[in-house]
Amino acid sequence: MDHDQAVQDEIAAVLGQLGVACHSCLTAEAAVQLAPLLLPDLIIADVSLQGTSGVEVCAQIKQDEALADVPVMFLSAGQIPDIIRRHDGGKGAYYLRKPLDRRVLLQLIEGAFAATPEAALANEP
Repeated sequence: MDHDQAVQDEIAAVLGQLGVACHSCLTAEAAVQLAPLLLPDLIIADVSLQGTSGVEVCAQIKQDEALADVPVMFLSAGQIPDIIRRHDGGKGAYYLRKPLDRRVLLQLIEGAFAATPEAALANEP
């Protein structure tokens, strides 16, 4: 979720390059409503959303037991260490500074997918 359509388009293009479907939300309210219905494998959220923060929205979304272990990637035009301090620092959290570096975004997305429990089970002998 990001209020900037250009950022959403860039993320969708990278996910499309990986062959992954992307569902975008321009508002926090839409993300909170859609997440339990879509059960995403990854949540990408801008830290600064209109009227709230991506950190707060993701905390709300992750209260749903089915979404509790979904990795989250936070985007910010601000300083990343501040985001890390405000977030619980839990597993499955990734941080990327804007403007987006497409190569880094791709690496982080691949890393987030590789770190999921489903990926770990798929890699077991």
